[in-house]
Amino acid sequence: MTLLTWPVRILVFLGWFTWQVVAAGVVVIRDVLTPADLSTPRIARVVTRCENDVEVSLLSMAVTLIPGTLVVATEHPRAVPERDEGAKGGEARPDNPVLYIHALDGTRADLLAETAELEWRLLGALRPQGVTR
Repeated sequence: MTLLTWPVRILVFLGWFTWQVVAAGVVVIRDVLTPADLSTPRIARVVTRCENDVEVSLLSMAVTLIPGTLVVATEHPRAVPERDEGAKGGEARPDNPVLYIHALDGTRADLLAETAELEWRLLGALRPQGVTR
């Protein structure tokens, strides 16, 4: 990925994110309007690939903007973020920031996969050089 594709990646992310908000809103509305309570609330610990506070904040806001999800806490295991040159593409490491995410529906594996997808797309849009999966 290059600097030339950066604006396109931002636009693609915004379109994808808008679709995710609408789709999640439909699921939440369906759950609220049906008589049976089909939600299975859970909290998951998600280790991120974020390298700075801006990325952590934007990821937290994006997760919280999606209906049915909420970041309830963040944890920064290291006081001063340092880029690990051995980690390729900003891989998730144990000393990376952690989000604790509450979700109304789905399994823990689904929540982790959906958050990883959101994070990959967000970081790809934020970083001029992009990120690898």
